[in-house]
Amino acid sequence: MNVKHAIFIFCTALTAFTSHAQSPAFIQALNEAQSSEDPQQTIQKLREVGSLLAEQSDSIKGVYYYQLGVGYGMTYELETADSLFQLALTFAGSAGDTLTQMGTYNGLGNVSRMSNQNDRAKEYFESGLNLAASVERDGFYKWRSDLLGNLAGIYFDLKDYETSLKYSQDALGNSEEIQDSANIALNLIRMAYSYNALKETEEAYKANLRATSILEAIGNRPMLIYQYYSLGNELLNRQELSQARDYFNRCLQLSEEFDERETYAGSLSALGRIAFETGDLGLAQSYADHALKVALEESLLTHQERAYQLLYDLAINNKESTNALSYLQKYYAVKDSIQRRETLASIEEFKVKYETAEKEREIFATRKELESKERFQLFLVIIIGVIVLFSIVSILLIIQRHRLKQKLLSQEMDNLRMQINKVFTGGVEQLDLDREHINQKLYRPLSEREFEVLKAAISDKTNSEIADSVYLSVNTVKYHLRNIYEKLGVSNRKEALEKILSKG
Repeated sequence: MNVKHAIFIFCTALTAFTSHAQSPAFIQALNEAQSSEDPQQTIQKLREVGSLLAEQSDSIKGVYYYQLGVGYGMTYELETADSLFQLALTFAGSAGDTLTQMGTYNGLGNVSRMSNQNDRAKEYFESGLNLAASVERDGFYKWRSDLLGNLAGIYFDLKDYETSLKYSQDALGNSEEIQDSANIALNLIRMAYSYNALKETEEAYKANLRATSILEAIGNRPMLIYQYYSLGNELLNRQELSQARDYFNRCLQLSEEFDERETYAGSLSALGRIAFETGDLGLAQSYADHALKVALEESLLTHQERAYQLLYDLAINNKESTNALSYLQKYYAVKDSIQRRETLASIEEFKVKYETAEKEREIFATRKELESKERFQLFLVIIIGVIVLFSIVSILLIIQRHRLKQKLLSQEMDNLRMQINKVFTGGVEQLDLDREHINQKLYRPLSEREFEVLKAAISDKTNSEIADSVYLSVNTVKYHLRNIYEKLGVSNRKEALEKILSKG
């Protein structure tokens, strides 16, 4: 259900609680707040008598906090409403006021539902029903109907349409028991939602028709806006165009009166479609232009989509190929914004009938280009993702390989040093290295400085330590080591040590 339905459920008529009166001024404020349709006015009236609250009984306090919670709930201050309902529940429970407790559980359930906490809402609604299980009084029938109806809404949200329908039917029975016309209509509307979801369209139509008759009888004009719109759409789907036109015209009139722009735009589009189907193309064009103007002003994407679709069909019918192409492109731009509910392949569902083959190819090329761009963008995202993933993996493997190689070299150097230590008491530092003897075996001889660096390198000194020992910079040490490795025909210290030992 939409927001307006949620508010309608929340704002159900309250049962009078004046039997617990202690202060006439206080009870008058409660009654005025109860009858007010303006939530801000309700809050103001109740706050004005807040100073008298301490003198009242727990039962009256429960009613006070309940009504104040309803006021805040209707202004969507949900946390405040929840806190006030909790206070109402405490005082009503202390006073044994079951009726107020039921209403408060209903209020808590609605607050939870409006906060998208369906599980919590379900618990509150069921708690309220448990209180009314064995009581047969009008006030209890009223709350049972509300609680059952709200549970129907929970199950509808959960897509359990069979259970939703059952609760709606039970709620209808309770509201019929006390002849509560507004609640009878509301429960019939709930049933229609479930019937439509179950594809029982004829039953849905009957329920909506009966609900509409009741709302007309009691003069509930705001709710009639949505009923006229719903019935018009059902009749339009059944191709009963004359009756559909009648309901959409009624909806249009009430929507304008109550400044309900969404149903106003939807009714304009629907009336334009009916005019198009019955051959009144001038009227259809007028409705379509007006619908698009309202939808753009109010940022109503769904109705923009419908208006562009109708304008496209009109342009095709009038053989206005350029306009048709423009409307088609705008239609798909809006369609993408509505959560991309359909793919560009749905373009085939439209009647692409152009007078010339050139325009047909242009439309086809545009569609293909859009599809191609979307596929290419998706392909690029996937490719980039794969490249990034492989790059990260490759970098990690290179780092790991480098670390393992360094670790292996270090272990091999340590092993060589251990072997040398077994032979030479002083270790690697005491090796009797002869530069001339080494140079005799080399194609390019080592310089004295290089030989000095080499002797330090085959010990366990780091580059920084070598630099300190021979009074050079670290970069110069690295430079000498590269030249030494090249002359010895090796690539690291371990190989250099092995080469020297083999030459020795």
